Amino acid sequence: MRQKNATGAGSNAYRNGALTAIAVLLATLLAQSTVGLPGVSQADAQSRSATRQTGGIINPADQRQAMIAELKRLNDKIDTLSDRLGRPPFDVNVMRMPRPQSDGD
Repeated sequence: MRQKNATGAGSNAYRNGALTAIAVLLATLLAQSTVGLPGVSQADAQSRSATRQTGGIINPADQRQAMIAELKRLNDKIDTLSDRLGRPPFDVNVMRMPRPQSDGD
């Protein structure tokens, strides 16, 4: 014995529409992965791995410590230059002197 389907024509239309929408979404996901467009998680992972590969600092506290260390190094270099320039006698050797320009030319 065959039982009659109790669902009407409206239910079939709804089901067909829902299945079509699902098929379109799946096709979009497939096209995105085939074309190679990175998703949000892939882009985030790529930026993090690129930062690690280039030696970048991810942790802000570590970044600040590195900046402080670099500033100390630069201060030491400036102090060394200042000491050298401040000690007398300071010799200057002129390697090439430009010709004086006359006012009449």
